[in-house]
Amino acid sequence: MAPIFDAMEVKLDDAPGEDSEGRALPVRDRWHHTVQVGGTFSADLRLEASDDDGATWAELAAFTAAGIFTIEGALGELRIRTEAFTSGDPTATYGGVSLRHDP
Repeated sequence: MAPIFDAMEVKLDDAPGEDSEGRALPVRDRWHHTVQVGGTFSADLRLEASDDDGATWAELAAFTAAGIFTIEGALGELRIRTEAFTSGDPTATYGGVSLRHDP
């Protein structure tokens, strides 16, 4: 099997300008994970992971400005939770490498 890189936009807010629990992004078949936060904003963004289908979440990183976070290992789901949103337009992109086989 050859490694495959997947990239996707991460949904940050249910409605612009509001705090949000974020939307879960399934990442079960990936091992190397990277999340890049961009944009200009005034908010606290929390990158969280779950291994039990979203019953509990553990914080991996916090962003108050643009940045990149990487982690290696098996994860179930990722999300970015928005707290203390004041203004701006934060964006986030997820990238992960998997070993699944695409014919």
